[in-house]
Amino acid sequence: MVKENLPDIFIVKVNNSNFSWLLFAIYASPRFRERSILWSNLANVATNHELPWVMIGDFNEVLMSSEKFGGQPMNIRRAMKFQECLDLCGMMDMGFNGARYTWSNLRGVTELIQERLDRSFYNVN
Repeated sequence: MVKENLPDIFIVKVNNSNFSWLLFAIYASPRFRERSILWSNLANVATNHELPWVMIGDFNEVLMSSEKFGGQPMNIRRAMKFQECLDLCGMMDMGFNGARYTWSNLRGVTELIQERLDRSFYNVN
């Protein structure tokens, strides 16, 4: 396991109960090769505990074409690799309110790129 590509992990304990869950704070690399290592490491982590967990942060990847505007078309192979990780971890998208895209290159309309990169997922193990 490559430790440089692990998220920050926190154990959250609910007061006055025996209930605990894991919180993963994610900032995925903008480089696909490093994100692939993260996806692999997350899938490995999923097999090594039985606690429910939440992942929140910048995943630097879209899952479907509606989450991207402008620039090159969505890379289906990369999206499938990300989705495979989420499936292996038993993750469900928490959804969101607010702006459709969470990142923009802040350029003019003809060069504008916007994407939904920030997300939150959970599982209930």
